Amino acid sequence: MMSHCGYHDGMSRPNTILVTMLALAAVAVTRADDDPPAIEHPPAELPPNQYPAITGVEPARMVDPSSYDDWPWESLGVTGNWSGVRNELIDDGIQLNGSYSALMFDNLQGGFDTGFFGAGITQIELTVDAEKAIGLDGGLFFMNVAQMAWYNGRFEPPGSFSPTGSRIGVDGNFPSNDQSWVAQLNQFYWRQSLDDQGLLITFGKIDANVTFAGVNAADGFQNGLAANPATLDEFLPTFPNPAIGLQIDLELAEDVNAHFGWWDGTTPAFDPATGEVGPSTGNHGVGSFFDDADHWFLISQIDVGWGSGTRTPGELTLGGWLQTGTSATEGDSTTGVDDVPGGYLTLSQTVWSRNEDNAARGGGVQLFGSVAWSPASKNAQTWSMMAGVSATGVIPGRNSDALGVMAGTTIFSDDTEIFRSTMRNGLPGPAGGSEVLAEVFYRIQVTPAMMIQPGLEWVIDPGGGAPAQLDDAVSAYLAVMIRF
Repeated sequence: MMSHCGYHDGMSRPNTILVTMLALAAVAVTRADDDPPAIEHPPAELPPNQYPAITGVEPARMVDPSSYDDWPWESLGVTGNWSGVRNELIDDGIQLNGSYSALMFDNLQGGFDTGFFGAGITQIELTVDAEKAIGLDGGLFFMNVAQMAWYNGRFEPPGSFSPTGSRIGVDGNFPSNDQSWVAQLNQFYWRQSLDDQGLLITFGKIDANVTFAGVNAADGFQNGLAANPATLDEFLPTFPNPAIGLQIDLELAEDVNAHFGWWDGTTPAFDPATGEVGPSTGNHGVGSFFDDADHWFLISQIDVGWGSGTRTPGELTLGGWLQTGTSATEGDSTTGVDDVPGGYLTLSQTVWSRNEDNAARGGGVQLFGSVAWSPASKNAQTWSMMAGVSATGVIPGRNSDALGVMAGTTIFSDDTEIFRSTMRNGLPGPAGGSEVLAEVFYRIQVTPAMMIQPGLEWVIDPGGGAPAQLDDAVSAYLAVMIRF
């Protein structure tokens, strides 16, 4: 077994985490067995299939102020109503939320190494309804601060915080980067609604994955392929690198919506003269947006829905994107590639739900999938496909519990200038090949303010390469989210 760095001082160690996991599981079982009718549908209970976002957060819906009363079990936050102050703020159109999410993994076999790895993220979010707050119709301000820390040190080789060797990431909500601790102003933007035209205009620092290339029914999964197609991994302005951008959303007809986004694209920007990449937009403000003459990320998407008001609604999305300027590759090229394009298609279909109201809230059994492409001559991830099934609101008395099964694959470029896998010794390996990810989970909504989610992930040929360089990896995990 390869050695790896020890845990950072002050962070949770495996024994402490195990005790915490067992304690939370015991609480969850007790609550499930009690099954009190008053808690089955509290005023602020999370609707089925509306998975609490861990990284791609969006403005809060303005809830009834009483949602934070009835502390502790029926409150939407573990801090309650702040002696009535929180209720007054909501009445004035100001909602302040927070959460802490922990993902704790154990790689049981395969990859570069076995053992514990994980990370935690704290999110503080402010949503201001401008109509209620200052009398400006259709206006909304949103911002969130994100702080992330890995619980473990690096695994060698290749010096990453995850030992599985997956390029797509079994821990997709906590992407690996060069820092073990990150804090940033993650999003801040103004959104203006023009109701007569069915138009929304948003400008500021925006996480693009909230609107683009995602599938709501897949949001509960933890691997990276569930969040967005792998072809977009190096380019989409999303956590940890959302960017300043302009987003336009337009309602074309009932159940037909169009979206366009124009973002600062400097995160993957490459300068062949210096060999430097970036600067990354995650901890930057507006400067690079107004100074950027070459590197932009452009994306368009159209959503077509059907079955509204029935027990079996569905949606199809079709999108296309372009990263302009020169971008770095993951292969031998020293000159980079220019103007990387791509396209994707996603589909979700509810096949069963208890009734129309449950379906409208996202409940029932949903099938979902996506397929995406980008040219192998410019992108390390050239094809991406995934499919699965998720179900929420199907167990009596457990309306917000969820379960899911999904699988997918990513096909890598066979051009060594564009892509090389990583061998067990950390050196560049062969190009080509593919990586297959599969995941199963069950999410227990303990209270409206707390969920725990055990799951299992299996990675076939982690990191790709033809021939594959790493043994199949199997990781068990526990995700915990607490809302403040």
